[in-house]
Amino acid sequence: MAWGDIDGDGDDDLYLGGAAGDAGKLYRHDQNHELHKVNIQIFAEDDEYEDMAPLLFDADGDSDLDLFVVSGGVEYPPNDERLRDRLYWNMGQGRFIRADEGVLPDLRDAGSVAAASDFDRDGDLDLFIGARVVPGAYPLSASSRLLRNEQGRFIDVTHDEAKPLEKAGMVTSALWTDVDGNGWPDLLLTVEWGSIRFLRNDRGVFKDETVSSGLAQQTGWWNGIQGRDLDGDRDIDYVITNLGWNTPYQATVSQPEVLFYGTLPGVLDPRILEAFHEDNQLSFRRGRTCILRAMPYLVPRFPSYGSFAKSSVVDTFDETALSKLSRYQVNTSASCVLMNEGKDGFSFRPLPRIAQAAP
Repeated sequence: MAWGDIDGDGDDDLYLGGAAGDAGKLYRHDQNHELHKVNIQIFAEDDEYEDMAPLLFDADGDSDLDLFVVSGGVEYPPNDERLRDRLYWNMGQGRFIRADEGVLPDLRDAGSVAAASDFDRDGDLDLFIGARVVPGAYPLSASSRLLRNEQGRFIDVTHDEAKPLEKAGMVTSALWTDVDGNGWPDLLLTVEWGSIRFLRNDRGVFKDETVSSGLAQQTGWWNGIQGRDLDGDRDIDYVITNLGWNTPYQATVSQPEVLFYGTLPGVLDPRILEAFHEDNQLSFRRGRTCILRAMPYLVPRFPSYGSFAKSSVVDTFDETALSKLSRYQVNTSASCVLMNEGKDGFSFRPLPRIAQAAP
């Protein structure tokens, strides 16, 4: 959803994104401060798109809020027309029309989030678009994008000015924030099956400082971020949400949860394989029924539940086969506070147990 005053009456209005086959909906506040649905024809015409992340911001500098909607989901194959993001111009009083072809680059990826900021400090708002997953190929993701606003036309400058975004992973949330206090907005990203990503803005060009800042040490199922000065030292600290502790997944640094992806011996198509550490070996996270349904050729190897229980992942697939797969690891499920230590990077502090009850 997205909140914002689309008609300039002083009250915030509401856009609710729709799933594929269900158009997004706009609700405006009336004089009695009650929300009422407004019928917008172009939203109804675009009902085949899956709205993942709506964003209200002034895209053309005319002092009203336009609507940008990230498209995504896994209903459509990669590069499908219905994965294109959309921009709707606010024509005044909350009347919207779809932006012409060429205003946005023709990107057809399944996205997750959008965030606006003037990253190059030229006076207009630019866009970050987070990639979520390649449809049908979880946990692979497409490139996240940085779009520069050039007088209301958005240009993809990812390769030249934010190359680390091309392999940022499965982005779940994003925050523009001045981490180092130099007046240039930096970018923090939360990622599923990965580390929190820190891209420092060096006068309009982004450098990946995830490792140097200490963020690469903790990998998780990160899913949300907010910033505030929590310790009164005049820099911004961050609250980061994760899966929490109320889960069968008990990831630690010494015994991380593991996800493999790729083509295993005897299987034609890529598969995902979850594993965890138990008794000094890598065990299957899923049960025998699930594993054999995905890989029926293993039935002779595991004729009983007992035979399956005694086998490890390495026993089943040798190290050579596993080394050819993409490997993802998570070593913490804790939601945490990320303390900004200035030149010393960041430090992690888990939130209290009550905050770990749910993602």
